[in-house]
Amino acid sequence: MFWEEFRFNVRHLSDADQGIVERAYMLGENAHKGQKRKSGEPYFTHPMAVAHILADLGGDRDTIVAGLLHDTVEDTPVTLADIGREFGPGVATLIDGVTKLKGVDMADKPGLDQQIETLRKMFTLMQKDVRIMVIKLADRLHNMQTIRFRSPESQTRIARDTMDVYVKIADRLCMRDLQNTLESLCLAVLEPDLHEELQRLRATRETSGLAVAELLRISIQKNHADAATGTKIHDEQKSWHRLREQLQSQNERVTGMATIGVAVVCIDIDQCYRMMGALHQEWQREILSFQDFINSPMINGYQGLHTTIILQDGTRVRCKIRTEEMQAYAHRGISIFCFDGKAKGAMDYLPWTKRIAEIATDTRDRSAEFWEGLQSDILGSTIVIHGPDDSTVMLPVDATVLDAAFYLFGDLALRAKELFVNGRPAAFDQQLENAATVSAVFSPQPVATLRWLHSVHTAVASAIIRTQLSAAPLTEKLAVGRELFDVALLRSMRLHLDEIEPSLLASRMQRLGLLKQDDLFEDLAEGKLDPAEAAAQLFADFRKAGRGSRNAALWVLRATVPPTMEERVIRAARAYTTLRVTTSNAKDGSRVQVRLAVNRDQAEALDAMLATFLPANTWTMRRATSTRFLVVAIAVLLLWGLDPVFARLLLTHGLSPYDLTFIRAVTFFGASLVLYGGQMAVYGKRLKWLSPLHPTLLLSGGAMFATALLSYLALSGIAATSYIFMIIGGLLVTSLISEVMRGKEWRHSAVALCIIAAGVAVATYTLGYTNHTLLAGMGAGLGFALYSELSRRYQREGEAIRARYPAFLFWMSCVGVALSMLILPLTNFAALDTLRIAMAIVFALTFSVLPYSLYFEITRRMESTLVDRSLPLVAVIAISGELLLSNSVAPLIVLPVLLLFLAQYYGLYNRKPGAINP
Repeated sequence: MFWEEFRFNVRHLSDADQGIVERAYMLGENAHKGQKRKSGEPYFTHPMAVAHILADLGGDRDTIVAGLLHDTVEDTPVTLADIGREFGPGVATLIDGVTKLKGVDMADKPGLDQQIETLRKMFTLMQKDVRIMVIKLADRLHNMQTIRFRSPESQTRIARDTMDVYVKIADRLCMRDLQNTLESLCLAVLEPDLHEELQRLRATRETSGLAVAELLRISIQKNHADAATGTKIHDEQKSWHRLREQLQSQNERVTGMATIGVAVVCIDIDQCYRMMGALHQEWQREILSFQDFINSPMINGYQGLHTTIILQDGTRVRCKIRTEEMQAYAHRGISIFCFDGKAKGAMDYLPWTKRIAEIATDTRDRSAEFWEGLQSDILGSTIVIHGPDDSTVMLPVDATVLDAAFYLFGDLALRAKELFVNGRPAAFDQQLENAATVSAVFSPQPVATLRWLHSVHTAVASAIIRTQLSAAPLTEKLAVGRELFDVALLRSMRLHLDEIEPSLLASRMQRLGLLKQDDLFEDLAEGKLDPAEAAAQLFADFRKAGRGSRNAALWVLRATVPPTMEERVIRAARAYTTLRVTTSNAKDGSRVQVRLAVNRDQAEALDAMLATFLPANTWTMRRATSTRFLVVAIAVLLLWGLDPVFARLLLTHGLSPYDLTFIRAVTFFGASLVLYGGQMAVYGKRLKWLSPLHPTLLLSGGAMFATALLSYLALSGIAATSYIFMIIGGLLVTSLISEVMRGKEWRHSAVALCIIAAGVAVATYTLGYTNHTLLAGMGAGLGFALYSELSRRYQREGEAIRARYPAFLFWMSCVGVALSMLILPLTNFAALDTLRIAMAIVFALTFSVLPYSLYFEITRRMESTLVDRSLPLVAVIAISGELLLSNSVAPLIVLPVLLLFLAQYYGLYNRKPGAINP
């Protein structure tokens, strides 16, 4: 096509403008001389075709010039500066907006995606001039029209990209004709058989549509002449999406599916409403089919009245009533406004495009997050939400109440104290339904917290929240970020941040493009990084070694809340895979229990969601006890309960307390050495070194050794039943002291201690004792309580040793071996045969090493275990074991006392469980 032929396309421009377009034509033709397209045609045929499409849309001079030159900067020596000097900065901006980023543009940011960053650039510049996007759509339309000359793989990739992005952009700009053409071309590539079926259906439907439109025109003019004056009724082609739905429903009984569509074009808005009334008077209307997009325009600016009528033969007809201007906008969209010679940004025409700038700013240097935000907030399906002042906004279909607050109230939503849906209090994370009304009560100051990020699904809301969080003091953000990262490591890798060698963490920070820990914690606190994803990227090998899993597992949510909050808790849980929900009444409110099939990340998200509206300590999220762990827990209880029974058996058959203590210490040392060595072989030097000289660790080891020695001294003269009562009594003494010192309720512990003291008295008097063994038993009880308290304090307040527990056991065993050397002269190994020594070693492995190791594994995997709540039951096991091995029923004398204690401990006398904290 030569210039004289092309001039016909721009005849709507003035002579002066045509002259400028001609200069652009000549420049483009010369710049692309010698270049060929995949079809073999001269390359310049593509820019001419794009300019032709823009001219058909009514494009102004600068737009058509940009269409002719849009590929010169990318594919020829012509620069933006050249174009700016020749045609002005406006044209240069348009061409820059549609020019792809090159590798050199992102050389210092290798983590960015070139295609997504090009889209970011285009959307950002579109804020200054919406014509950039119109040019890009015309460019993509011609590329799709000539896609047959590409390879099949390239065709599929381009068609999918067009369907995912540009078809949706055309919809958001309300350019329906261009959208339908693009979608048709994409379907022809991606689903050719379906495309053929839809084309046949469209042709058949068009014949019926023309007949129905004529029927409606005649009936309205005859019976409602006043409303019909000047109106036109046209057949309205259905979108490809609606045709697909109609095709899929042909073999199904579907009600409410309108098979025919018509456009009723009126003179003005008043006549639109009168025509709607005439249609409803003349024919029955489909219930709930009416939509008023004149009063509340769609996100793309579309306006019109929609209603479905039912003809006498049952045919459903979707009627779209518009003015002439609305009709033009429905088909050509933004292009009927943006070519008026006054370059405007997209926000001047479509306020929703303001979201793009917020998303682009918040996700700078993070391509994947920008793409995700673009897909959800801008290009995804939407719902209409109303504000308290009759304002309306369009939100993504999965938006929450908190999302709506930010869309309706902007930054003011940071002060939202309570949110309401249709006048009723609502959880911040509650998903919205179409046409809901959202209102809020605000506090004087911002109250947004990090947890709010778990309650929003839109990139816009996330961006505003992150901006607010970034304004917090640095020390506060670092503390929050550190806590988030520590929780993520604990949930996915089962270790604390403090357990990782600092130099290892520092060396791996480069994986996230960060230089120091504080940068990591700050980004986590501001929501720029997801804690779980950061943990996975930095320590994926730890996940493998620790056998962490993201797979769904059974979790149990338990909450005690006011009755008014019961429904909110259940609704929050039902956002996930809920298996069973049970509720019951309690003195302090309603008790809700929900069993869910979720992974750790989902459980963490639900936990954070509940924190947005529930007071602290009113709910728990725990992994359900699986059958495997239940078996392990029972095994631990059995071994601990039978420990004193078999120890007494050994002590009465040739072993002294000193012999057994020494053998136990050495065996424990050997086993813990193997356990610790195995962990070092897996983790190497990736875990932080655990100092063996920590005072609390040394005291814990000493208390453990003393407990063992005193236990065997006591069991040489008293029954296992008496001993186990003394151990429980020691725990109760420390619990009572702790409660008195902290000013907490202590009477329950005092009553429990009196019951246990009675049990000790009855048992020792009935089963026999000596003074020194009785004192040793009491000492063992206090020693075990002291060991429990010291080791717990060391683990929780001193050093994080969740993953380094083998090291903790090893260094404690070293203390035990060192102390056992002091009693070596008191042992009698010369008189012991090999069998007795072997029995003692097996005893130590079975009743000390094995249960402690199993208990460690359970506590690593579950934050609250059956074992912790069931430790008092070891007394039942000890009594049962002694009954079986002693052939005496004497231990049953203390059974009533034991049952009384268990009843009191488990709350049958209005006692809250947990006073004993073994």
